[in-house]
Amino acid sequence: MYVYKRAQGENLYTVGFYDPSGRWIPDSDWSNREEAAERVHYLNGGGIGSNAEEILKDISFAIQAIANTYGN
Repeated sequence: MYVYKRAQGENLYTVGFYDPSGRWIPDSDWSNREEAAERVHYLNGGGIGSNAEEILKDISFAIQAIANTYGN
């Protein structure tokens, strides 16, 4: 199971997991807790978060606008 932990005295959150021997295996670093929590949610099988869905909608809209501009 993936979790996140905050570095002491810093605004840095590291996502990772503990292997069976208790060793910390890092995945990624994040500058805020919400983004770290979304990564944990995704890695634990929760799918993409609400922010990611909005980003995908924005990308889709931009691609459609480009296609309309160039007549494709």
